[in-house]
Amino acid sequence: MPPHESPGRAGRYGSKFPVGEVACLCADDLPLLHSSLTAPSSVLEQAGLLPSFDLLYMCSRLHPNSGFY
Repeated sequence: MPPHESPGRAGRYGSKFPVGEVACLCADDLPLLHSSLTAPSSVLEQAGLLPSFDLLYMCSRLHPNSGFY
């Protein structure tokens, strides 16, 4: 998949909407968005996954005084 396709595809897999769009909250960020979409993607050798909300909640309940909510 070309890099310019991935931002518009987020969250649309299997949906009835064939075209996706990507935007910035601030107009000053548009040049970075444009350059990012035309830049080659780097190869990732490894990736991490965050724990689920349920696991975070269980951990926060086990340590109520740690300031972890």
